[in-house]
Amino acid sequence: MIKITAKDVYEALTKHYAPKEWSKPTHKLFAEVVPGSVFQGTRLRLDAIAYKLSWAKPEIIGFEIKVKRNDFLQDDKWTGYLPFVNKMYFACPEGLIKPHELPDNIGLVFLTDEGKLKWSRRAKIINVLPDPILDKFLIINRLENNECPHHVGRYKAEHEEAKLQEAIAEDRLTNLVYGEYSDLINYKIDKCNEMNTKQYNEKNDLKRRETRIDNFKSEWKSFLKEHDIYFESFSDIFLNPKTLFEKLFSKNMIDKFIKNGDECLYIQKDSVNQMEHNISKLKELKGKMFETEIKEVLRGEDE
Repeated sequence: MIKITAKDVYEALTKHYAPKEWSKPTHKLFAEVVPGSVFQGTRLRLDAIAYKLSWAKPEIIGFEIKVKRNDFLQDDKWTGYLPFVNKMYFACPEGLIKPHELPDNIGLVFLTDEGKLKWSRRAKIINVLPDPILDKFLIINRLENNECPHHVGRYKAEHEEAKLQEAIAEDRLTNLVYGEYSDLINYKIDKCNEMNTKQYNEKNDLKRRETRIDNFKSEWKSFLKEHDIYFESFSDIFLNPKTLFEKLFSKNMIDKFIKNGDECLYIQKDSVNQMEHNISKLKELKGKMFETEIKEVLRGEDE
Protein backbone atom coordinates (compact mmCIF):
# COMPACT_ATOMS: atom_id res chain seq x y z
CA MET A 1 0.00 0.00 0.00
CA ILE A 2 1.36 3.40 -0.99
CA LYS A 3 1.90 5.88 1.85
CA ILE A 4 -0.11 9.01 1.13
CA THR A 5 0.90 12.35 2.65
CA ALA A 6 -1.07 15.55 3.25
CA LYS A 7 0.88 17.11 0.40
CA ASP A 8 -0.32 14.37 -1.95
CA VAL A 9 -3.94 15.08 -1.01
CA TYR A 10 -3.52 18.84 -1.49
CA GLU A 11 -1.87 18.36 -4.89
CA ALA A 12 -4.76 16.14 -5.95
CA LEU A 13 -7.24 18.86 -4.91
CA THR A 14 -5.15 21.44 -6.79
CA LYS A 15 -5.27 19.30 -9.90
CA HIS A 16 -9.04 18.77 -9.52
CA TYR A 17 -9.78 22.51 -9.29
CA ALA A 18 -7.25 23.55 -11.93
CA PRO A 19 -8.85 25.06 -15.03
CA LYS A 20 -9.35 22.78 -17.98
CA GLU A 21 -7.67 23.60 -21.28
CA TRP A 22 -9.14 26.64 -23.02
CA SER A 23 -11.50 27.37 -20.12
CA LYS A 24 -11.60 29.84 -17.28
CA PRO A 25 -10.96 28.66 -13.70
CA THR A 26 -14.11 28.03 -11.70
CA HIS A 27 -12.45 27.77 -8.28
CA LYS A 28 -9.36 29.11 -6.56
CA LEU A 29 -7.70 26.77 -4.03
CA PHE A 30 -5.96 28.14 -0.95
CA ALA A 31 -3.92 26.18 1.61
CA GLU A 32 -3.50 26.77 5.37
CA VAL A 33 -6.16 29.46 5.76
CA VAL A 34 -6.52 31.07 9.19
CA PRO A 35 -10.09 32.33 9.76
CA GLY A 36 -9.14 35.04 12.22
CA SER A 37 -6.26 36.88 13.85
CA VAL A 38 -3.89 35.34 16.37
CA PHE A 39 -4.50 38.46 18.46
CA GLN A 40 -8.13 37.37 18.71
CA GLY A 41 -7.03 34.07 20.23
CA THR A 42 -7.93 31.87 17.27
CA ARG A 43 -6.18 28.53 16.91
CA LEU A 44 -8.09 27.45 13.82
CA ARG A 45 -6.37 26.72 10.53
CA LEU A 46 -8.23 25.26 7.58
CA ASP A 47 -6.06 22.85 5.60
CA ALA A 48 -7.59 24.08 2.33
CA ILE A 49 -10.53 25.98 0.93
CA ALA A 50 -11.87 26.07 -2.62
CA TYR A 51 -13.27 29.52 -3.41
CA LYS A 52 -15.86 29.47 -6.21
CA LEU A 53 -15.23 32.37 -8.60
CA SER A 54 -18.82 33.53 -9.11
CA TRP A 55 -20.57 36.81 -8.32
CA ALA A 56 -24.04 35.30 -8.54
CA LYS A 57 -23.39 32.08 -6.62
CA PRO A 58 -20.17 32.39 -4.59
CA GLU A 59 -19.26 29.36 -2.56
CA ILE A 60 -16.59 28.49 0.00
CA ILE A 61 -15.75 24.81 0.34
CA GLY A 62 -13.58 23.82 3.28
CA PHE A 63 -11.29 20.77 3.36
CA GLU A 64 -9.84 19.10 6.44
CA ILE A 65 -7.02 16.78 5.35
CA LYS A 66 -6.28 13.65 7.38
CA VAL A 67 -3.67 11.00 6.59
CA LYS A 68 -3.57 9.27 10.00
CA ARG A 69 -6.39 7.51 11.80
CA ASN A 70 -5.39 8.75 15.24
CA ASP A 71 -5.27 12.33 14.01
CA PHE A 72 -8.89 12.03 12.87
CA LEU A 73 -10.08 10.41 16.10
CA GLN A 74 -8.37 12.99 18.32
CA ASP A 75 -9.39 16.08 16.33
CA ASP A 76 -11.96 18.05 18.31
CA LYS A 77 -11.61 21.44 16.66
CA TRP A 78 -12.78 20.81 13.10
CA THR A 79 -16.33 21.86 13.96
CA GLY A 80 -14.97 25.36 14.59
CA TYR A 81 -14.45 25.73 10.82
CA LEU A 82 -18.15 25.31 10.00
CA PRO A 83 -19.25 28.97 10.51
CA PHE A 84 -16.78 30.12 7.85
CA VAL A 85 -17.73 27.82 4.94
CA ASN A 86 -20.74 26.89 2.84
CA LYS A 87 -19.70 23.24 2.64
CA MET A 88 -17.21 21.10 4.49
CA TYR A 89 -15.28 18.01 3.38
CA PHE A 90 -12.84 15.57 4.93
CA ALA A 91 -10.12 14.53 2.46
CA CYS A 92 -8.07 11.42 3.26
CA PRO A 93 -6.58 8.21 1.83
CA GLU A 94 -9.23 5.72 0.77
CA GLY A 95 -10.76 3.81 3.69
CA LEU A 96 -9.18 5.93 6.46
CA ILE A 97 -12.56 7.43 7.47
CA LYS A 98 -15.95 5.76 7.16
CA PRO A 99 -18.92 7.86 5.96
CA HIS A 100 -21.02 6.94 9.00
CA GLU A 101 -18.33 8.47 11.27
CA LEU A 102 -19.21 11.93 9.98
CA PRO A 103 -22.40 14.01 10.24
CA ASP A 104 -24.73 13.71 7.25
CA ASN A 105 -24.01 17.24 6.02
CA ILE A 106 -20.21 16.74 5.93
CA GLY A 107 -18.71 15.41 2.71
CA LEU A 108 -15.99 12.80 2.30
CA VAL A 109 -13.45 12.53 -0.52
CA PHE A 110 -10.79 9.83 -0.89
CA LEU A 111 -7.40 9.87 -2.60
CA THR A 112 -6.85 6.47 -4.18
CA ASP A 113 -3.52 4.68 -4.58
CA GLU A 114 -3.65 5.68 -8.26
CA GLY A 115 -3.60 9.36 -7.26
CA LYS A 116 -7.21 10.10 -8.20
CA LEU A 117 -9.94 11.71 -6.10
CA LYS A 118 -12.98 9.60 -5.29
CA TRP A 119 -15.98 11.50 -3.94
CA SER A 120 -17.49 9.10 -1.41
CA ARG A 121 -20.20 11.48 -0.23
CA ARG A 122 -21.14 14.95 -1.38
CA ALA A 123 -21.34 17.68 1.23
CA LYS A 124 -24.54 19.58 1.91
CA ILE A 125 -24.88 23.30 2.44
CA ILE A 126 -24.13 24.23 6.05
CA ASN A 127 -24.33 28.02 5.82
CA VAL A 128 -25.96 30.10 3.12
CA LEU A 129 -23.99 33.17 4.26
CA PRO A 130 -20.76 32.16 6.01
CA ASP A 131 -18.98 34.51 8.39
CA PRO A 132 -17.44 37.25 6.15
CA ILE A 133 -14.40 37.52 8.41
CA LEU A 134 -12.81 34.72 6.38
CA ASP A 135 -12.87 36.90 3.25
CA LYS A 136 -11.05 39.67 5.09
CA PHE A 137 -8.26 37.51 6.42
CA LEU A 138 -8.00 35.58 3.17
CA ILE A 139 -7.29 38.84 1.32
CA ILE A 140 -4.77 40.00 3.94
CA ASN A 141 -2.91 36.68 4.05
CA ARG A 142 -2.68 36.38 0.26
CA LEU A 143 -1.70 39.93 -0.71
CA GLU A 144 1.91 38.82 -1.28
CA ASN A 145 0.70 36.56 -4.10
CA ASN A 146 -1.12 39.38 -5.90
CA GLU A 147 1.32 39.58 -8.82
CA CYS A 148 0.34 40.75 -12.26
CA PRO A 149 0.17 37.67 -14.53
CA HIS A 150 1.58 39.66 -17.46
CA HIS A 151 4.81 40.29 -15.50
CA VAL A 152 5.43 36.79 -14.21
CA GLY A 153 7.36 35.69 -17.29
CA ARG A 154 9.38 38.89 -17.44
CA TYR A 155 10.36 38.73 -13.77
CA LYS A 156 11.29 35.08 -14.18
CA ALA A 157 13.49 35.88 -17.20
CA GLU A 158 15.17 38.75 -15.34
CA HIS A 159 15.80 36.47 -12.39
CA GLU A 160 17.35 33.79 -14.59
CA GLU A 161 19.50 36.41 -16.34
CA ALA A 162 20.70 37.73 -12.97
CA LYS A 163 21.60 34.20 -11.84
CA LEU A 164 23.50 33.65 -15.09
CA GLN A 165 25.46 36.89 -14.71
CA GLU A 166 26.26 36.00 -11.10
CA ALA A 167 27.59 32.59 -12.20
CA ILE A 168 29.72 34.25 -14.93
CA ALA A 169 31.14 36.76 -12.44
CA GLU A 170 31.93 33.96 -9.99
CA ASP A 171 33.75 31.98 -12.70
CA ARG A 172 35.67 35.11 -13.71
CA LEU A 173 36.67 35.75 -10.10
CA THR A 174 37.79 32.13 -9.71
CA ASN A 175 39.94 32.39 -12.86
CA LEU A 176 41.51 35.61 -11.60
CA VAL A 177 42.27 34.19 -8.15
CA TYR A 178 43.65 30.85 -9.32
CA GLY A 179 44.96 31.90 -12.70
CA GLU A 180 45.95 35.36 -13.87
CA TYR A 181 46.59 36.91 -10.45
CA SER A 182 47.50 33.79 -8.47
CA ASP A 183 51.24 34.71 -8.23
CA LEU A 184 50.46 38.25 -7.11
CA ILE A 185 47.92 37.04 -4.54
CA ASN A 186 50.35 34.45 -3.17
CA TYR A 187 53.07 37.14 -2.99
CA LYS A 188 50.73 39.44 -1.02
CA ILE A 189 49.78 36.57 1.29
CA ASP A 190 53.45 35.80 1.94
CA LYS A 191 54.14 39.47 2.68
CA CYS A 192 51.24 39.59 5.11
CA ASN A 193 52.56 36.46 6.83
CA GLU A 194 56.03 38.02 7.08
CA MET A 195 54.58 41.20 8.57
CA ASN A 196 52.56 39.18 11.07
CA THR A 197 55.68 37.20 12.03
CA LYS A 198 57.70 40.41 12.39
CA GLN A 199 55.05 42.03 14.54
CA TYR A 200 54.86 38.87 16.66
CA ASN A 201 58.65 38.88 17.17
CA GLU A 202 58.67 42.60 17.98
CA LYS A 203 55.92 42.05 20.50
CA ASN A 204 57.91 39.26 22.15
CA ASP A 205 61.06 41.43 22.17
CA LEU A 206 59.10 44.20 23.86
CA LYS A 207 57.86 41.77 26.49
CA ARG A 208 61.43 40.59 27.12
CA ARG A 209 62.61 44.20 27.49
CA GLU A 210 59.81 44.92 29.92
CA THR A 211 60.78 41.83 31.90
CA ARG A 212 64.43 42.92 32.07
CA ILE A 213 63.38 46.41 33.18
CA ASP A 214 61.15 44.95 35.89
CA ASN A 215 64.01 42.75 37.08
CA PHE A 216 66.35 45.73 37.10
CA LYS A 217 63.88 47.75 39.14
CA SER A 218 63.46 44.89 41.58
CA GLU A 219 67.25 44.54 42.03
CA TRP A 220 67.67 48.28 42.54
CA LYS A 221 64.90 48.40 45.11
CA SER A 222 66.46 45.49 47.00
CA PHE A 223 69.86 47.15 46.92
CA LEU A 224 68.56 50.49 48.16
CA LYS A 225 66.44 48.86 50.84
CA GLU A 226 69.43 46.83 52.01
CA HIS A 227 71.43 50.05 52.49
CA ASP A 228 68.55 52.06 54.00
CA ILE A 229 68.17 54.38 51.03
CA TYR A 230 64.58 55.44 50.38
CA PHE A 231 62.87 57.43 47.63
CA GLU A 232 59.21 58.41 47.27
CA SER A 233 58.98 56.68 43.90
CA PHE A 234 61.23 54.62 41.72
CA SER A 235 61.38 57.35 39.07
CA ASP A 236 62.99 59.71 41.62
CA ILE A 237 66.08 57.49 41.61
CA PHE A 238 66.87 58.53 38.04
CA LEU A 239 65.26 61.96 38.06
CA ASN A 240 67.54 63.01 41.00
CA PRO A 241 70.93 61.41 40.26
CA LYS A 242 72.70 63.95 42.48
CA THR A 243 70.60 62.92 45.48
CA LEU A 244 71.22 59.26 44.72
CA PHE A 245 75.00 59.92 44.46
CA GLU A 246 75.01 61.82 47.74
CA LYS A 247 73.12 59.04 49.52
CA LEU A 248 75.33 56.31 48.07
CA PHE A 249 78.55 58.10 48.95
CA SER A 250 77.59 59.76 52.18
CA LYS A 251 79.90 59.37 55.23
CA ASN A 252 77.60 56.84 56.83
CA MET A 253 77.47 54.76 53.66
CA ILE A 254 81.25 54.89 53.23
CA ASP A 255 81.72 53.89 56.87
CA LYS A 256 79.25 51.06 56.33
CA PHE A 257 81.13 49.86 53.23
CA ILE A 258 84.45 50.04 55.16
CA LYS A 259 82.92 48.12 58.04
CA ASN A 260 81.58 45.49 55.68
CA GLY A 261 85.02 45.32 54.05
CA ASP A 262 86.73 44.91 57.43
CA GLU A 263 84.32 42.13 58.31
CA CYS A 264 85.09 40.41 55.04
CA LEU A 265 88.83 40.79 55.61
CA TYR A 266 88.50 39.46 59.16
CA ILE A 267 86.57 36.47 57.90
CA GLN A 268 89.15 35.88 55.19
CA LYS A 269 91.99 36.27 57.72
CA ASP A 270 90.39 33.64 59.95
CA SER A 271 90.09 31.38 56.93
CA VAL A 272 93.78 31.90 56.10
CA ASN A 273 94.81 31.17 59.69
CA GLN A 274 92.70 28.04 59.70
CA MET A 275 94.25 26.93 56.43
CA GLU A 276 97.80 27.53 57.79
CA HIS A 277 96.96 25.54 60.90
CA ASN A 278 95.65 22.66 58.81
CA ILE A 279 98.79 22.71 56.64
CA SER A 280 101.07 22.55 59.69
CA LYS A 281 99.06 19.62 61.01
CA LEU A 282 99.45 17.84 57.69
CA LYS A 283 103.20 18.47 57.66
CA GLU A 284 103.54 17.15 61.18
CA LEU A 285 101.53 14.04 60.33
CA LYS A 286 103.57 13.50 57.20
CA GLY A 287 106.86 13.70 59.23
CA LYS A 288 105.63 11.15 61.73
CA MET A 289 104.59 8.77 58.98
CA PHE A 290 108.04 9.13 57.34
CA GLU A 291 109.89 8.34 60.62
CA THR A 292 107.71 5.25 61.16
CA GLU A 293 108.54 3.92 57.71
CA ILE A 294 112.32 4.39 58.24
CA LYS A 295 112.25 2.54 61.55
CA GLU A 296 110.44 -0.39 59.98
CA VAL A 297 113.03 -0.60 57.18
CA LEU A 298 115.98 -0.59 59.63
CA ARG A 299 114.37 -3.24 61.77
CA GLY A 300 113.99 -5.49 58.72
CA GLU A 301 117.72 -5.18 57.84
CA ASP A 302 118.83 -6.06 61.42
CA GLU A 303 116.82 -9.25 61.30
